[in-house]
Amino acid sequence: MVAGTYLNSHVANSDLAEAIACDQTLILLKDLIFDRAIVEGNSLIVISKFCSPLSDRSVLSVSLGNILRRTNHFSLLKFMHVNREGNKTAHLLARAGRAYSEPIIWIEEAPPKVELAASQDRWWVNNPV
Repeated sequence: MVAGTYLNSHVANSDLAEAIACDQTLILLKDLIFDRAIVEGNSLIVISKFCSPLSDRSVLSVSLGNILRRTNHFSLLKFMHVNREGNKTAHLLARAGRAYSEPIIWIEEAPPKVELAASQDRWWVNNPV
């Protein structure tokens, strides 16, 4: 339904990049008035922290706090871990994002490579190894 890419520079590690991407996704979904969402990520550490009731003191704590505050805007919000093989769309968008200085959002339609990757990702989610 929606694809987007944002340039995030000076990010400490891949887990923080994933948490920031999730936060940006929730902002976009709220702005587009989505009420229900499933957020997928391939960082088991990050997804586990989203689902944990324990407070976090890692470098992720600020992003996690922002994300938890944003969950109130949704009637249904699930965080799911997917293997890297099932998350190629996110990596393709992350690479593409380096070419833009501002966020780029596609609604209902994305570049052909992104749509192909999304259909492959759906296959991996529905047919886990």
